[in-house]
Amino acid sequence: MINKRIAVVGIQGLPAKYGGFETLVLNLENGLPEGVELTVWCSSKEYAERPSRYGKANLKYLPFRANGWQGIIFDMLAIFRSQNYDKILVLGVNGALALLIPHFARRTVLNIGGLDYQRSKWGYGARKVILLLNTIAINRASELISDNEKIKHYLLREHNRTSTLIGYGYSIFDKVARKGRVQSGDYFLNISRIQSDNNCHVILEAFARNTKEHLIMIGNFSLSRYGRDLFRLYSNVANITLMEAFYDKVKLKELLGGAKGFVHGHSAGGTNPILVDYMSQCKPILSFLNGFNQFTMGRSDYSWSSEEELLEILGSFAFDTVCYRERLKVLNWPVVSRKYFDLLCQ
Repeated sequence: MINKRIAVVGIQGLPAKYGGFETLVLNLENGLPEGVELTVWCSSKEYAERPSRYGKANLKYLPFRANGWQGIIFDMLAIFRSQNYDKILVLGVNGALALLIPHFARRTVLNIGGLDYQRSKWGYGARKVILLLNTIAINRASELISDNEKIKHYLLREHNRTSTLIGYGYSIFDKVARKGRVQSGDYFLNISRIQSDNNCHVILEAFARNTKEHLIMIGNFSLSRYGRDLFRLYSNVANITLMEAFYDKVKLKELLGGAKGFVHGHSAGGTNPILVDYMSQCKPILSFLNGFNQFTMGRSDYSWSSEEELLEILGSFAFDTVCYRERLKVLNWPVVSRKYFDLLCQ
């Protein structure tokens, strides 16, 4: 018997790729409780095949992209078409204007993700629009979820809104590495969307200058001028390997397991799922110093905020295992899914 009907708005769809929200929804589908019906709104522009179900979730499609300016239309229309659901889980703030209607606002559980208006990839005008949508969504949604302590503090300080703190889990490995079996490989690994606020250019230039360390960077180089320019500049550097994004879990396991450490350059976000995957391997993570990353890991060693600081860490790097086990007791998908459905099924 179906007791609760929940719609999810704000992602490209299922099956998931690298996106944090997509990874979240995939794991909510995996952890779906008895009596709960989950419907995910998907972009028909992104999927050549459009099945009506994925696992235990229903899939519905709209003929718009779920990002860029079309994302505003996509999310608003998806919210409008979810009027008969008990709760609407809204991921991101694109659909904020729909929440000006009380019927939708009181059904909405919102996770804003990171502070998107701070991302350097957006121009001045786009940032102002995103900031406006951010403010409307936060103030109109019935319930808020923060995926990082720093986001929780921001919502309380800037908007006087309390939120439920729920992070992300690790997806590439099924369990945390046993510390005694962790070995150092011969390369650092970075997996990210290739965009400027993930500091891809800073990471690549630091490794180009420190030729003793090898970097493998995996991302969607072909999708933007920024990515294509980086590929052209660094693909022939001897100690740098650039790989176009792929989603083969077996190969990703091999690459994470074989790394000596990870480089994480995300500057404007909450909790990034790939960072939690890095943590599961008990190896050093050279992370950008923005507060979000340090809150997620529960530590700030190996942190950097410039090319020179990253170079300094690389120059003095000595491998050691790093235990994130205490943080991973809450940053795992069974716990995360249970917390989400506890809130959504109230």
